[in-house]
Amino acid sequence: MVWPAVCYGTDRLAAPCPVDPLMMLQLNPPIPLDTPKGPAYAHMVIDYSQEHYVLFVCFLCETGECWVYPNRDVRLQKNQTMGVRSQSACLCAAESARGHVAAQ
Repeated sequence: MVWPAVCYGTDRLAAPCPVDPLMMLQLNPPIPLDTPKGPAYAHMVIDYSQEHYVLFVCFLCETGECWVYPNRDVRLQKNQTMGVRSQSACLCAAESARGHVAAQ
């Protein structure tokens, strides 16, 4: 059974909400992030509401493991072209390219 979402106004009682309070968004293209477990790509964002952290569904570059991190634990990877951050752990693409070349 699906329950309708409910929104609360400051001077109104509960009323049907036009948007589902759980929002999941697929990122296309994925966003390269630095996480507590190393470089990863965020493929989805989960937003429970304004009272919660946004959650990033990430796949680690080294192991392929899937982890979910709140936005306070992730940082955008370095991107010199766009002027993003002056230092970063490493770039996923560079690591995977080195690993691919070394394996040949």
